[in-house]
Amino acid sequence: MADDPIHSAEPDAAAPSHNGDGDQQMRLLRDLLIGPERERLDALAERLDDPDRLAQDVSRVIAEAALIRTHADTKLDQALEPIVEKSLRVSVKKNPRQIADVIFPIMGPAIRKAISDTFARMLGSLSQALEHSFSLHSIRWRFEAWRSGKSFAEVVLLHTLLYRVEQVYLIHRDTGLLLQHVAGPSVDVRDGDMVSGMLTAIRDFVGDSFELGEGEALDTLRVGELTVWIEAGPHAVLAAVIRGNPPHALRDELQVTLEHIHAEYAEELTEYEGDSAPFERCRPMLESCLEEAKRDDSRRRPWLGWAAVATVIVLLGLWIGVGIRNEYRWRQFIQGLRSQPGVVITGIDRRAGRDVIYGLRDPLAPDEATLLASYTGDRSQVDLQFKPYYDTAKSFVERRVMDRLQPPSTVNVTLEADQLTLTGTAPTQWIKHARQVAPAIAGVGHVDDTKLMANDAEKLAMDRLRKALHPPDTVRLALVGDVLVATGTASEAWIDKARWGVRLIDDTVKLDTSRLAVEDRSHAIFRQVNMTLEPPGSVVLSLVDGVLTARGSASTRWINDARLLARTISGIDTYDDDQLVANDREQVILQRAGDLLRPPASVKLSVQGDQLTATGDAPQGWIDRARVLASAVDGVKRFNDDKLISSDGQKLLWSRIESTLRPPESVKLTLDGDTLKAAGSATTQWIESARLLVRVLPEVKTYDDHALQNTDLDRDRLVKANVLLRPPSTVLLSLDGDTLTASGSAPAAWVKQSRNLATLVDGVTRFDDSAILADAQRRLAAAEKRTGQCRLNFNRTTIDLLEDQNTTLDSLLTDLRTLIDAGELVGRRLGVKVVGHTDNVSPEDENLILSASRADHMARMLVLAGVPADRIQHVGVGSAGQPNRRMSEAEKAQYRCVTFDVIEVPNASSP
Repeated sequence: MADDPIHSAEPDAAAPSHNGDGDQQMRLLRDLLIGPERERLDALAERLDDPDRLAQDVSRVIAEAALIRTHADTKLDQALEPIVEKSLRVSVKKNPRQIADVIFPIMGPAIRKAISDTFARMLGSLSQALEHSFSLHSIRWRFEAWRSGKSFAEVVLLHTLLYRVEQVYLIHRDTGLLLQHVAGPSVDVRDGDMVSGMLTAIRDFVGDSFELGEGEALDTLRVGELTVWIEAGPHAVLAAVIRGNPPHALRDELQVTLEHIHAEYAEELTEYEGDSAPFERCRPMLESCLEEAKRDDSRRRPWLGWAAVATVIVLLGLWIGVGIRNEYRWRQFIQGLRSQPGVVITGIDRRAGRDVIYGLRDPLAPDEATLLASYTGDRSQVDLQFKPYYDTAKSFVERRVMDRLQPPSTVNVTLEADQLTLTGTAPTQWIKHARQVAPAIAGVGHVDDTKLMANDAEKLAMDRLRKALHPPDTVRLALVGDVLVATGTASEAWIDKARWGVRLIDDTVKLDTSRLAVEDRSHAIFRQVNMTLEPPGSVVLSLVDGVLTARGSASTRWINDARLLARTISGIDTYDDDQLVANDREQVILQRAGDLLRPPASVKLSVQGDQLTATGDAPQGWIDRARVLASAVDGVKRFNDDKLISSDGQKLLWSRIESTLRPPESVKLTLDGDTLKAAGSATTQWIESARLLVRVLPEVKTYDDHALQNTDLDRDRLVKANVLLRPPSTVLLSLDGDTLTASGSAPAAWVKQSRNLATLVDGVTRFDDSAILADAQRRLAAAEKRTGQCRLNFNRTTIDLLEDQNTTLDSLLTDLRTLIDAGELVGRRLGVKVVGHTDNVSPEDENLILSASRADHMARMLVLAGVPADRIQHVGVGSAGQPNRRMSEAEKAQYRCVTFDVIEVPNASSP
């Protein structure tokens, strides 16, 4: 360039300009040479730097690139898998409905197909289960399983399965590592890597141990019931574990599967370095090898199983049908009971296999047997337990009223709500009965008898006057209007008493005695004697100068009553019955015993001499009571109950005890629960034998004979004492040294006699009756308390006791006898004062007469019952002591009575 003339011709000052032109020319030259490439590079860089343009460019080839890459390897699949999963998850969360709409066309058919396959498998399994459960083969197979020790499932599989591929292993040939492993359902899967290693070792061992030619290798193994088929390829080995006898076609299928794996995974097998993940996609190929084939049992049908199922269904249907029928009958029965008038169901329970119905039943409703007859089921399994109650329904109340009152035809009975209305006319006695009974009838709250009139008022008034005046047989009374006309003959005393009594009873009635003749005094006395004593036809009475003489024969009871009643007749100074003979002593004793003991119908009493004998059967309580009370019967000294059998179990037990131990009379046995106690005295032989024999009595757990004395030494003296004193059955004699002790309950006469006779026994210097006195004191206190509380009620305006007073009267007589007898033992002479009472309805003068009459009547009854007349006092107090207010009918009834006060009676010699 220095030799260039152009450059050399330019001056030095122009040099800079010349260099600038050269650079420009160089730039121009560069632009001409590389300008287009630079523009293309810049455009390409700009294109790459622009995301929008780059995305458009990539979009043109991305589909073809993905397709090519997919055929080349699986790296694109692995790279896109997490992205697609995450995108799908986010899309489902944001808009699930859109995803549902998209997959809807394929979900329906897929679900239907899955359900159809499930039901088909279930039906097939059910059919197979029935066949295996109910067929003859199943019985034979169960026996084979029991004999061989195998499970039933193994035996069934052995007989029904041709073959089954249970597991398939894909093993890398060079390394021996497990590439993939699949197993069938219900197969016990072991460690796949260990199995593949063992298979490789076995193949290597066979190859090293035997001279195998080219292409030869181990292809079959047998392990027990399992067979392992091995198919080898260039890079992989396929091993199938098979149960049964597989066909040769299965080996061809294994070879085909192995070839497909080599074809699709050639690169992965060649470049395998231990990563088995790429072979996960080959599981479907391996699973297609898990085949199973069973024997064709289509010709057999589980008819026995179906027959058994049908039988069970029929029996179940019959059982359900019978249950429904029984339940229907039961509900109908219960509904009928609930609708039955007078029956209330309170509960239903089931006990001991029986249906128990609890409830209430009105006595007028049908009984249990009638109610149970309406049940059409098994009546023996139903128990009706009803308690009585009173239904307040109108129909039941009306029936109860009619049954209890039994009104006469002249009475109209109406019931409205709880008010009972009685109208019409009726006898006074019925009216009294209705007034007493009607308020107590269940369902009756009020009784209205204001329109109920008595149709026998005049007769009742006449009866009332007769009872109050006590006219003799020679007097006839007639009520004419308000005038009482007396005709006949009577004593002056009776006439005066009648005039006074009529005024007290009813001041509206006047007594007319103008037609009444006065009889002489002796005739009046003799008439009073006959009226009071009421002698039988075999007795002749005579009265001379105040001496009443009785001759002939009569019952003992009449003789005793006459002796007492004669003293009460005014004008009789002396009563002489020395010429009167008793003609029924034993009958009288038997009557007394019957009145006191009141034996049941199953007991027969008889009297022979001074011994009272009871035969038959009776409750033990009555027997014990009879043993105590028999000695209180006049004329009875001994009570024999050897032929009397207890009607309850206690008697049977006592019979066993007595027949086993055979106690002597001196031994008293008592049973306290399961403890048998022996008291008294006995010989050494009996005491020792009793201790042994009591062990055979299962009811006796304990035997106590501490109170039993050995009588070997005192036997003779005690026997003599019993013979001499003759104690009643309620007294026990015992000897303690020189002391003779009596315990129990005894009459006062026996105690007094024994005090004098006891010292006559050899060696006895003292008689101890303190136990008897203590018992007498106790009985006396109890009897005195009960007597003071006793009250006997009478009918209104009469001296007749109410019908329900007999029991109270019997108890009173027993207590009075105890007072007299026990009082003498403790040194007290006791008696009783009978106090008569009335209500406050009538005037007080009339009340005094009526109350005195009641007290006198009761005193006479006590004398007739055997209470000494000198121990009885009586008085009437009218309505004294009653509250000064209007009382109810029930309160008034309580004052129509007699009460009793225990009194000290002085001796006849006392001033």
